[in-house]
Amino acid sequence: SVSWEQWQERIPEAAKSDPQALKAYCEEQGISGIGYFGHAKSGKERLETFKENLDLPDVLFTAVEKHMVANQFNKVNIKTFRKHLGNLSEDELSWALTASYIDTMGSLSKNGQSDLSNFMFLVDTIHNMKVISDASSFLWPAEGSLEKGLDKGKLQAEIVRLEKLPTRIDDTADVLAGKMREVAKIPRYDKEKLEASLRALSITKQIPKEVIPEILAAINDDGTVDSRKMGPIRGKLRAANRLVNAALEDSKIK
Repeated sequence: SVSWEQWQERIPEAAKSDPQALKAYCEEQGISGIGYFGHAKSGKERLETFKENLDLPDVLFTAVEKHMVANQFNKVNIKTFRKHLGNLSEDELSWALTASYIDTMGSLSKNGQSDLSNFMFLVDTIHNMKVISDASSFLWPAEGSLEKGLDKGKLQAEIVRLEKLPTRIDDTADVLAGKMREVAKIPRYDKEKLEASLRALSITKQIPKEVIPEILAAINDDGTVDSRKMGPIRGKLRAANRLVNAALEDSKIK
C-alpha cells in the first residue's frame, strides 16, 4: 500500500487531472483496481484543516467520515449499526447514508457494475430497527405501562432475539406486534378443566390426590399461575411434574 502523497509522486502529472491519462497509466503498470484503506477518517481530518475558511455544514464532516460505513455490513446487523451510526442525529444519519450510497455506486467491480449488497444490508438493518421499535411501542408505550397480560422478561428476550436476526423482517409493525404478544403472553388456565385432568391422574394413581387442592390454589382468579405457591408443589411432584405440565397445557386458555 502507498500513502496519498506517495501515490501523487508516483503518477504522471497529466494523470492527476485527466481520467484517461490515469486509466492509461494504470493499464501500463498492470493496475486493475485501486482500493482506499482508512481514508474516511483521514479525509475528515484533512477537510477539517480548512474548516475556518470554508462555509460548510458540520454534517458534511460526518458524511465524509462515515461514507464507507456500508462496508461493515455483510448481513443485517443492529449491533454494528449502533457501533458506527448509533450516536448520529437524524440529519447526520441522512447525510452519512447519502455519502455511503454515492461511495458504493462509485466503486465498480471488474464487470464495471456497482455492488449494492452491503449498502442494502445497512438499509435493511435500519428497517428492522424501526419495525421492532414500532411493534414494541404497541405493547409497551414509551410513556405508558406494559400491556396487561404480558410477561416483561419474555418480551425483552423476544426483542433481543429479533435484534439479532441477520435478515430483513418482512412483517409490518402491527403483525410483528401480534407475534411478539403471543410469545410474551402470560399463560392462563381453565381451573375447572385443570381440576378434571388432575382428578383423572389421581384416580389412576399417577399423582397423589393430596396435591390437587394445592395445585388449584396456585391458580389465581384470572387463570395465571402463582409461581411462589407452585414452586414448593413442584418439589413434591418430582417425576410427576411431566404429567401435571401436560394437564396444564391441555387446560390452557387459547
